[in-house]
Amino acid sequence: MNICILFPPFDEKTHRKKDPWQIPFHLSKLGHKVEILAYLKNNLERTASNTNGIKVVRVKPNLLHLLLYLLKNSTHIDCIIGYFSKYSTLLSAILFKLAKKNGIFIIKMDTDGSYALPGESIIYLLYRYLLHLLYPYFIDFLIVESPQAKKRIIKRFWWLKSKIIILPNGINVNEFRKLSKKIRSNPRPKKKRKIILFVGDVIPRKGVDLLIKAFSRVHKDFPNYRVRIVGATKINPSYTHYLKRLILLEGLNKKVAFLGRVSEKQLLKEYINADIFVFPSRAESFGIALVEAAYFGKPIVSSNVGAAEFILENGKAGLIFRKNNLDEFVTKLKLVMKKNKLRKTLAKRIAVRCKKLFDWNKIVKRLNLYIEKCRHKKCRL
Repeated sequence: MNICILFPPFDEKTHRKKDPWQIPFHLSKLGHKVEILAYLKNNLERTASNTNGIKVVRVKPNLLHLLLYLLKNSTHIDCIIGYFSKYSTLLSAILFKLAKKNGIFIIKMDTDGSYALPGESIIYLLYRYLLHLLYPYFIDFLIVESPQAKKRIIKRFWWLKSKIIILPNGINVNEFRKLSKKIRSNPRPKKKRKIILFVGDVIPRKGVDLLIKAFSRVHKDFPNYRVRIVGATKINPSYTHYLKRLILLEGLNKKVAFLGRVSEKQLLKEYINADIFVFPSRAESFGIALVEAAYFGKPIVSSNVGAAEFILENGKAGLIFRKNNLDEFVTKLKLVMKKNKLRKTLAKRIAVRCKKLFDWNKIVKRLNLYIEKCRHKKCRL
């Protein structure tokens, strides 16, 4: 089957570990011919390239050129997987369906479903209702990443219940296994300190300030703990400056370290060496760092954003606090720092859960079953 991944902002480096690359990569391994359709990032970039058997086609960065490409090539495409609940994705679907009646169009929503909650303006709600009313006519199915996201969406857009399937994001388990095996084969010095690890961009949305404030309340009771922050520090310089001032004010300058962006190998080392993983984010569509930490069997303390409740099995495989609730964060962090038996229990549960549910190989095989089922249904019509 010829499958097109419609993801205009695709970037080989940024999305290498994420679903815009992992889905086409694993679909290709299953025997499909896959291409990624994206926008040109600059005039010097090639309009077509090939990596690992996957063709990346780039068009001028506007919707008209995207639609013209789909119209011109629709006869050679059997299935399109588009991204995001927006008018441009719906227009792509309408055009594709008009050009190819038996074509399959899927939307990967890439949301935690919070957009469907009350609180938005009337105009925005009308726009959303119009999109969702048209979905059953032009979209074969919608992908969300957790049961919580599906529940939020169908609470408002109930007519989409039969159209929504749950497929989480994941990690490339085989790749992780190979790299971590190499790292663990090298002799490691005995650790003198216990490590609390954070992985993510150093921006307000990720809640690094909450981590520093929480650690300032508990560090005197646990003098052997240190915090390591892995992620880009130059995206929001004023926020990074604020965090460093906060660290100095709280007397944590020798206990909190910013590592910046690190290599894949170094990142896995950080996960392996960590004792606790924290995820104090204020908003996420999913939260892939949670799955990465889960693979290494790390006890996790996370806010209830993105797919955290699903990943952590509603608190059975990791501790969860309400986003922005510093007191709850401190309580949960203190509990996992204090109780060694709890850390071991959480670590064991999350590692098993990760390998069962969040392996890209298994996830894409399930996606493939949905696509094949949809294809056979259309063939009978």
